Amino acid sequence: EGITPQEWNWGHSIRVMNPDPVSRYGAAEPLSFGDECEVDNGSHIILVGTDTNRRLVRLSSGGKGWKPSCPNGTLFFITEEEWSTAVHRCTSENCHEAERRRVIRLLKEAEPNHQP
Repeated sequence: EGITPQEWNWGHSIRVMNPDPVSRYGAAEPLSFGDECEVDNGSHIILVGTDTNRRLVRLSSGGKGWKPSCPNGTLFFITEEEWSTAVHRCTSENCHEAERRRVIRLLKEAEPNHQP
């Protein structure tokens, strides 16, 4: 499931968590684990997994990877609070659809005969 946070302060640096290098358009060197890049405003992120109070997300429609923008496919951590804020403030059509799918999934999981 993915969201496009509408009110986050994108344009700030994040630390790349991709285990393998990520190519950037027009850059001689790819981004490596631990490098920094900037997430563009309006970028779409997809939840990959949760680790304690952090969420690992993948950028699915970010910048074209122009330096210093993060390219599509960049993995990075955000806090649980950042994720929660983004989900609750999400107002675009894509966010509503993702939220609808979440509700359907949760309702199915709540059914008495649900088998995971």
